[in-house]
Amino acid sequence: MPATPPDTLRPVVYARRRGARAAPLEDWTSTWVCVGFAEQLRRPGDLLPATITGHALHVRRCDDGGLQAALNARPFGGCMSIPLQCAGARKIRCPHAGCAFSEDPELVSPQTDEGARMLPQFVGFDPARLVPVRLERWGSLLFVNLSREPAVPLATAVAPLNAAMRPAALDDLQAAAVFTHALSLGSKAAGLALAEALAARAGAGPLHIEAAAPPRSQAIAFTRLVPASRSGHGAIACYVVAPHLMLACLPECVLAAVLRPVGPTACSMLGAVLRPPDAGHRDAAADAIVAWWRDGLDALDADP
Repeated sequence: MPATPPDTLRPVVYARRRGARAAPLEDWTSTWVCVGFAEQLRRPGDLLPATITGHALHVRRCDDGGLQAALNARPFGGCMSIPLQCAGARKIRCPHAGCAFSEDPELVSPQTDEGARMLPQFVGFDPARLVPVRLERWGSLLFVNLSREPAVPLATAVAPLNAAMRPAALDDLQAAAVFTHALSLGSKAAGLALAEALAARAGAGPLHIEAAAPPRSQAIAFTRLVPASRSGHGAIACYVVAPHLMLACLPECVLAAVLRPVGPTACSMLGAVLRPPDAGHRDAAADAIVAWWRDGLDALDADP
């Protein structure tokens, strides 16, 4: 009996089964999405996993020092079909770290035993065969785009946001410190909650929406939030950027948070302190800001 051609395999082999009550996945494949920070990838071979609308991909530092993005070599692990435990709305912990349905691990480095073990799941045994993904940078921020159609340059897509953030130009800043934090909030709710928590931490009071830019002409959608009262100290302006990025402009730095979805009520936050390059990669001031921010995150987690 002849083998079944691949194009006649049942769709269930490639599609994730979702319950009748599960909300449909939002499609972010046609826009630029921030997945992390360039300073995370310090050494050749370092790799940053990410997932966008069910597509598993990564950004890695090449031997020549450049950065490349590609779809994972094993985006569905080693499973012949999608197991029932992967059919829910929550990403699961699984040995198949490169799978689209598994929780994205932190930085994967071939310099460690665990990283070397996981690396083939992402790059396979011949990285030249990987399917490339569009990758561009906005300062330290790494953005990818999975659109099948020609995409506008990232600079064009972020132009309205860049103008709104002036004079805090991200082009001139780098990540002086990067850390991770687990939040008991969905990625959509976490952006606004983080902005409110930072405003309270800075003594700026409640925030209100000053402007909202809907997506148009492939521009990135964002919402600008500022303190309702201009009096007092703690000047701050926050930007909740679709789909899951939060930027907070403070007098001494910009705080950035990439909110990586884990489930309806959970996400993994990748936070960075963005400062001018002459401040050093990781100085005492950046560490102090991280500690100050972490205290605010602990208070946020403690709220009922």
